[in-house]
Amino acid sequence: MGSLLNACAQIQMSYSTKSKKAIKLFEKARNAPSQFADENTGQPNYPEGIKLLKQAVGKAPAFWEAQLLMGEFYEYNNDYPSAIKQYEIALALNPMHSTSGATFCYLANLNLALGNYNDAIKYCSIFLKNPNASQRLSSQVYLMKRSAEFAVHAVANPKKFNPINLGPEINTARPEYYPALTVDGKTLLFTRLLESKNVDFKEQEDFFVSNKNKSGNWRPSMPMPRNINTLNNEGAPTLSADGRSLVFVACADQTGYYGKNRQGRGSCDLFFAKKIGRTWYGPFNLPGNVNSSNWESQPSLSADGKTLYFVRGRKGDRTNNSDIYVSELQEDGAWGTAKPLPDYINTPNTEESVHIHPDGRTLYFASKGHPGMGGSDLYVTRKDANGKWSRPENLGYPINTKYDENSLMVSAEGEVAYFASDREGGFGDLDIYSFVLPPESRAIRTVYFDGFVYDKQSKEPLPGRFELFDVSNGEQIIVSEADKETGTFIIPLP
Repeated sequence: MGSLLNACAQIQMSYSTKSKKAIKLFEKARNAPSQFADENTGQPNYPEGIKLLKQAVGKAPAFWEAQLLMGEFYEYNNDYPSAIKQYEIALALNPMHSTSGATFCYLANLNLALGNYNDAIKYCSIFLKNPNASQRLSSQVYLMKRSAEFAVHAVANPKKFNPINLGPEINTARPEYYPALTVDGKTLLFTRLLESKNVDFKEQEDFFVSNKNKSGNWRPSMPMPRNINTLNNEGAPTLSADGRSLVFVACADQTGYYGKNRQGRGSCDLFFAKKIGRTWYGPFNLPGNVNSSNWESQPSLSADGKTLYFVRGRKGDRTNNSDIYVSELQEDGAWGTAKPLPDYINTPNTEESVHIHPDGRTLYFASKGHPGMGGSDLYVTRKDANGKWSRPENLGYPINTKYDENSLMVSAEGEVAYFASDREGGFGDLDIYSFVLPPESRAIRTVYFDGFVYDKQSKEPLPGRFELFDVSNGEQIIVSEADKETGTFIIPLP
């Protein structure tokens, strides 16, 4: 809410108090966060400003400007209950201090963030009834009101939700997130945040992979090979159905270096690697027109490997908002020009953490721009036979909460979802969990067949190519190839 608060804040040159001592303390407090900032991090010292403001209102309790600024500092310091208290005191002292309704805007947003949904509705309504309300803020407050109203209904009608931690084979005291699963559900690839060996970073992201044993349990996860994992950051992986194609994001450091043998176009780019036998080759900057001078991240590859969904930052957007884009694989092996999803899916706020289900029709994503519980919520949209996406549906409470939810992916069967959470009872920080989706949020069950191509006489593995056609119209539906070293293949069926 910080940027919104700055937009709303009004500081007057004349004050409501005559106390020179209170005014002096107030003016000193205004500069205190920057003047006494942390020498190492540059973090503003809001507690110092709050201490001075408390002294100011101690000398002049009706000094509403000091009460208001104290609310601002509490908010910046992430003490939302205290911020609400101070804003309400400022309103009680001077109900007309904000002709644009800005303080009601603060209060609505803070109450929404705390899950005080009825109070959020109350303050949104007051703001929206104000004939002098800031037009620039009205759309945001309207979304807050819709979100709070949705949340009241969602809490009263909770979904069945029983998340299960994937266990110590996957999760550690370090953060694990962005899971990616093969169509057979036997291989899990994810991101882990580690202490960095690079002197330029305190932490770095690497990939780890786990496979299920014959009993269906996850084996201890192992790091990906060093041509994939580097001393720089790798994150947000997506796998093809057979697990032999990998697309992920790599970001440049301050010098523009993406990692050994990697070339990029923007701050963060998508890279591609291919597995043949047991060896990963690459990675290579994704060919075609996906990567740009902006940052591209969080890719999701369709089961047939022909469609790529990803997130792109908006050029020149200082708020770091992003949209979901889609690109199609061309016959020459390059990716076509990426196009944004419709504006009833992408919003002026942030869309991220996109996942296309193996059915090719069900898309899950996270957003801060649709009505929800507060923060970032998870949504689902479905593509019809004409290629049109449905209006996004919120996955409901308690899957979504007042906190940020993202990093969701769904198994081929369409019933089990995986996500990252720092909820209590885990191994530390973010862990990967699974849960059964409510029936209304499930994707279409996707089946597959797998096998082994080999020479009948020598039993040696052979390369093979598979093409599946619709007999009613002759349309080619799926093209797949067996691993030329192992002869194994997995083919998802639509």
